[in-house]
Amino acid sequence: MAEQLAASAGTLGQALDLSKDASLDVSICSTQDKSVNIGHVEAEYSAPDAGLNTEKTKAHASVGISGAINIADAKTEIGLGRVGQIDGKVTAGTINAHGKMEAKAEIKGLTDTSASLKASAGAEAMAIDGHAGFEVSITPKTVGDTLGGLYNSYVDPVVDSVAGRDVPEIPEVPDNFDHGIVIGGHIDGGYGASLKGSAGIEIGDGKGVKVSGSFKAGLGPVVGAGVTFGAK
Repeated sequence: MAEQLAASAGTLGQALDLSKDASLDVSICSTQDKSVNIGHVEAEYSAPDAGLNTEKTKAHASVGISGAINIADAKTEIGLGRVGQIDGKVTAGTINAHGKMEAKAEIKGLTDTSASLKASAGAEAMAIDGHAGFEVSITPKTVGDTLGGLYNSYVDPVVDSVAGRDVPEIPEVPDNFDHGIVIGGHIDGGYGASLKGSAGIEIGDGKGVKVSGSFKAGLGPVVGAGVTFGAK
């Protein structure tokens, strides 16, 4: 019976899988942490899909439509080691419309679980749009590994040179010390028209939980903000 149910769900997922996506970028500069594009077009449509596996039970559902047209955009990211990152983006001539809801659940054995529920909707047409955000993970491991990485990269070579030998580097902090809090946020500003929002909750593999939400609105001057908070 379980095998028949799995087969039926898999067939249903294949039958309803109408996901379509297309994107086009014309870039004049693109690296790992920064890019400048003179044109970007993106479209996506997805219909509900279903799947079930009795060995490692999984469930997934999604429905939505989204699209974006950008005349030009520039973005950059600044890494903070394992602690997190800061990102920024400026876009000119933006048209976005999207509405999407996602639900996902996984059960792996008796202890490892993950689930997420996300929803977003809105539309905007911006002459210019700016975004700045950050996310940091504050745990003994992320802080220790980041400080240790800075020491190993910049201080240890000097110590080796002075000592005349290879002084051992600071080792990574064990994974069982990777527990703490995750904090993030962003602000948006620009000129145009916008009304959109999103909310979500994620529970990841028994390791923590993350809650997020954002809102952006305006006609003329546009402002927006979002926050993320979690524990791991």
